[in-house]
Amino acid sequence: MPTNLARPSPSPVQNKRRRWRNKAQILSISPLLVRFASYLLDHSMTLHKPIFFWIVEGLMAVGAMLLLATCGTQSSSSFISVTFTPGYVPPTAMNYSEQCGVAATVTSDYKNQGVKWSVACSTATCGTFTSGISGSTVPIVYESPASGGATSVTLTAASVTDPTKFVTSPSIPLGQGSAGCVSP
Repeated sequence: MPTNLARPSPSPVQNKRRRWRNKAQILSISPLLVRFASYLLDHSMTLHKPIFFWIVEGLMAVGAMLLLATCGTQSSSSFISVTFTPGYVPPTAMNYSEQCGVAATVTSDYKNQGVKWSVACSTATCGTFTSGISGSTVPIVYESPASGGATSVTLTAASVTDPTKFVTSPSIPLGQGSAGCVSP
């Protein structure tokens, strides 16, 4: 019967493996890299030590770079939102050939490129903007078309960085009086 029931102390290789696993968990390296590092540690007696540590450090650096690159690119444009700027919302009604100031706010625009403006109507002449692109919260002037053309228009401001993020006004009737127009 064995008299020493104490647990045997871990070997130097087991200690190294345990330390590398802890480091890998701290750095959030993928399980495949941890398995590869464990394999190298198990076979470290046959590997030249300096080369082994260069390999493991290189793999950890590549894993960290991949993790950072993935985190930074996936959602950068998914948080962009576009709204009309309070005080410069599109009017609820306009006269023909009337000028009104409008502005849009782009939030989380990491490129800070502002919005691209467009207008839609049932005819070819829908009116014009003083500029097709404006900075976030920067007012521009929209001039409604002359009489005899469209009977209503809708204004749209789309993010230049991510054109899938936009805001569109409700239909604005033309030629029936002016309501909510902000002077440019």
